[in-house]
Amino acid sequence: MRLRYGFGLLGLALGLAQLPAISSAQAAPTAAENEEQARAHFRLGRAHYDNGNFAQAGVEFEEAYRISQRAALLYNIYLAYRDANDTRKCADALRKYLQLEKEIENRGQLESRLAALDRALAAEAQQPAAATTPAPTKPLSPAPRPSQPLTPAEPKQLTPVPEAAAAPAPDTQPAPEAATAETSRPSSFPVVPVILMATGGAMMATSVVTGLMAVSKKTEWDDARKQCTQADNCALLRPARVTELNDVKSSGQTLATVTDILLFGGVAVAGTGVVLLLLDLGDSGESAPNTTAGLACVPGACSATMRASF
Repeated sequence: MRLRYGFGLLGLALGLAQLPAISSAQAAPTAAENEEQARAHFRLGRAHYDNGNFAQAGVEFEEAYRISQRAALLYNIYLAYRDANDTRKCADALRKYLQLEKEIENRGQLESRLAALDRALAAEAQQPAAATTPAPTKPLSPAPRPSQPLTPAEPKQLTPVPEAAAAPAPDTQPAPEAATAETSRPSSFPVVPVILMATGGAMMATSVVTGLMAVSKKTEWDDARKQCTQADNCALLRPARVTELNDVKSSGQTLATVTDILLFGGVAVAGTGVVLLLLDLGDSGESAPNTTAGLACVPGACSATMRASF
């Protein structure tokens, strides 16, 4: 009886010594099962997110976080509820993510986004209680698809998607696509060239009038000289008549000079306007001829030239 009792105590001691090992063996499969369950919920949440079921994706991400307690999953929850227009859950997930995750590259942007969400919640709380169906809060920006899916089994790859990579907010106008063909610049009315051409035309028209007056004066002078020459009494003309004829000759010469100035000056001014107009057309993208113009005056005469090559 003593021997059996001794063996019985020895067996009990060995059994008690093996209890920690048995407990450890039973705990290991439980942790692995939890990890696999977290993975399954994460995969399901990502599938919902890709299909546009953002609210259901948030539920699955929350379950994955509850099982694995990985802080990076909070960012997925924030993205899902942001796109589901659930401002409160979105703000709660982002706030908890900023509290638990220490190394965040774009922390400043996320903190600004959290402040905006809190302001939206405060404004929503101040709405009249009679409103039974408040308008859903417009998301601050559409959901950026994570470039690398967040996987609870690999903590080192849990990198939040930078907010700068998000698409423009719905209430902002998207940038227009680049035009396939270069649009033509709207051409402005060439004011200065038109004014110069009009001024030159007016000067040339005035030169016609002064030219006719100069011809009239010259004709009067020539007729008076011809008459006195034929009568051979030019020396016998009265002084007043001589002065009058000299005035006619002088005014005729003056009108002739003015006519030359107006004519050639008008040509030069109008030519300058034409050149500027052609240059303006060249700047606007239209083909313009190569033009040159010049004006030269000497005592008693002026000349103007203009040449264009196409």
